[in-house]
Amino acid sequence: MGDTPTTPPPSGERRCIFCAIVARDAPASWVAERERAIAFLTRGPLRPGHTLVIPRAHAATLSEVAPDDWRAVSTLALEVAGMHAERLGATGATLFLASGRAGEQSVDHLHLHVVPRAEGDGLDLNSWWERKVGSPELSELERVARRLRSDAP
Repeated sequence: MGDTPTTPPPSGERRCIFCAIVARDAPASWVAERERAIAFLTRGPLRPGHTLVIPRAHAATLSEVAPDDWRAVSTLALEVAGMHAERLGATGATLFLASGRAGEQSVDHLHLHVVPRAEGDGLDLNSWWERKVGSPELSELERVARRLRSDAP
C-alpha cells in the first residue's frame, strides 16, 4: 500500500477518523488504494462488501474537495463496483454521498458509499424515495433550472 501523505485538518481541530485510517493510525479493512483515494469496508454495512471511498487529503464536504481528488474518488468507486460484481457476484450498485450537516453527513471527511446490490437483497430504497419525493409542476422545475443556469433571478 502507498505512503502518500495526507493533508491534515485545519490547526486546532481534532484529527478525523478517516484521516487516521489513511495514515494507518486507525484500523480498517482496506479494499484498494490509489495515489489520491482509498477504499475500505464500512463498519456499518447495508450489505456485505459495502465500501467507503475517500480522498486521501482531508476535505470535509463536496464543496471542499479538490477536483483531482474528486476524480480519484469517483474513478476508484467505479473500480470498487467492478470488484463487487466480479468477486462478490453483485448485479447492481447503489452509490451515495451525504455532504454537510444539512445533507446528513455522518463523518466530516468526504466519503462515497459503494453498496453492492442483487435482486431481492432486501434493501428497498424505492419505497423510501417514494415517501420523500415531491411532484412539482414542469413550470416550477424550469424556474429552478433557470436559476441554476443563471438565466433569470
